[in-house]
Amino acid sequence: MTVLEVDTMTAEDTLGLVHAIDRLDSLKLLLLAGFVATVTTVLRRNGFTAHWVPAIAVLLVPMLVTGTVAFAVSNQVLDTILAGSLVLLLVWAAGIAWTMRPRRARIAPEIQQSRPTA
Repeated sequence: MTVLEVDTMTAEDTLGLVHAIDRLDSLKLLLLAGFVATVTTVLRRNGFTAHWVPAIAVLLVPMLVTGTVAFAVSNQVLDTILAGSLVLLLVWAAGIAWTMRPRRARIAPEIQQSRPTA
């Protein structure tokens, strides 16, 4: 399909595209739930996560899975869960980024004082 064909699309064609995108979004959310669970588990086992990141993941994973249903069923509760999961996903990602940020090694005060100054 090209841009030039859009004006000749029927309502059924458009609805078919919307349903295809919704199915892909559902798959994306399921993959995100697996990703969140896997990354959190691996980082936690290796001691790289803040204590609150796994707690967010415990809430986030079922919310993402439940959010997939919002694409198939029109329901305000499911839409709210989906929206909340996306906000919580941003918080989780920020937590992972904060945890994995590069850290400068602390320099002992006596070493700090012996450094030449410019």
